[in-house]
Amino acid sequence: MNSRLPFFISLVTLLLFAAPAAGQQTPEELLQSALYKQQVEGDLEGAVEILQNLIADFAGHREVAASALVLLGRLHETLGSTNAERAYRRVLSEYPDQRAAVDEARARLAAISQPPASTQPNQRVVRRLLSDEDTDVNHFFDMRLSPDGRRVVYTDMGYTGDVYIRDLASGDTTKVAEGWAYSPVWSSDGMKIAYGSEPPGDPEGSTLKILDLATGEESVPSALEDLTLAPHAWSPDGNLLACQIGGEEGERSTLGLVSMTTGEVTYLATGHQFMSADFSPDGRYVAFSDVVEGNTDVYLMDLVTRERHRITANQEQEGIPLWEPEGEVLVYTGANGSWAVPMDGGTPTSVARLLSAEAYAYPAGWTDSGQFFHVRYNTARQSLKVPVAPERMAAAGPPEPLPINQQSIGEFRWSPDMQKIAIQKRGDIEVYSFEDQGLRTYEVGPDYRARTLEWSGDGTRVHFADQGGRPGAEGATVVEL
Repeated sequence: MNSRLPFFISLVTLLLFAAPAAGQQTPEELLQSALYKQQVEGDLEGAVEILQNLIADFAGHREVAASALVLLGRLHETLGSTNAERAYRRVLSEYPDQRAAVDEARARLAAISQPPASTQPNQRVVRRLLSDEDTDVNHFFDMRLSPDGRRVVYTDMGYTGDVYIRDLASGDTTKVAEGWAYSPVWSSDGMKIAYGSEPPGDPEGSTLKILDLATGEESVPSALEDLTLAPHAWSPDGNLLACQIGGEEGERSTLGLVSMTTGEVTYLATGHQFMSADFSPDGRYVAFSDVVEGNTDVYLMDLVTRERHRITANQEQEGIPLWEPEGEVLVYTGANGSWAVPMDGGTPTSVARLLSAEAYAYPAGWTDSGQFFHVRYNTARQSLKVPVAPERMAAAGPPEPLPINQQSIGEFRWSPDMQKIAIQKRGDIEVYSFEDQGLRTYEVGPDYRARTLEWSGDGTRVHFADQGGRPGAEGATVVEL
């Protein structure tokens, strides 16, 4: 993807409000509405419709119309439509006086005119397959790509925890299993799915189930009936499952390899946030994440010799490894993005290269043709201040990022004079002052957990509701500034 931002993005980067009805909008506001549809709602088709109407109705507004055509072309590229080239060529033929738009259109035409990716192994094309609504962390959970790349299996944790399969080409969705299922994984031939199943209200009754997609029948391997398992990967020969294994009460879960026939367990790692594993395509190695001396890294175990060695050695948390189909690349994710390391058997052959700067983008699968899929959960989070023209209810200037650390923030509230912001963070309250650009932390103490912040009318106090750090501490509380 071109790292240079298109010129028109500077018109408005992000809107934090819904725009007026289309019939009441100026061409500039229509362009902003299209950007809102694209960047905030993830509704690319809706953005295309707005742009098409803008171009048809306001062709005489040359700067905005040319900008709209460039954006329309980029959206068609993302959607995989052949109409992208047509949009860019319209810029060249109809708006030759709009130099910025012409330069952008020429650059994009040159990019999409290159030979296909198969002749350029280093070229990567990013395409969004599912919308924000689809990939909601509750309703589209534990997504895994089928070996042929045509389907995904996932669990809908928003309602009853049922297992679904979606055809990526048609969008058709089929329920294949019911009832508080979790962590579904495909067999290497794509004909079976292993998943954990927990009876409602009975976590100790969790068990592993195998779903045969050809017959629709479910079975529980007799050797595994007494184990609480959440599968992570299936070995190519179908004999082993890499699983998270539930411990006894008060004990941490572990990561291990479980024999489908004997129930024998080979332990790999102690339970942690990035606990995951994947088998190499030849079945010789298993890649997994473990915590050693406080560092979360990716490791490899030779399943013949049972020797293990570390693949990554950075200070950041790194895990969730995934092999590509030929076994020549291993990908993993962490706080600084998704990475790919070339492999020769069980040995890295060079340093890792960056695939994506998205932090903690969950690897979801590879296809035999070399396509890599990942899931982005809650990555687009930034607090912005946008000047608004009240008479138009539209942005009156570019957005300005607020000086707030986005991690572990529940909410924030403006003071009555708009010169301070109260921020709820890990139970304490921080107050940022625009006047002196200072950030002060007010500890509410271990007995309280601050939520639902509200300023007093004179701006000298912050009221908050307490969720109860200790029994009897619930209620409204005040922090004096």
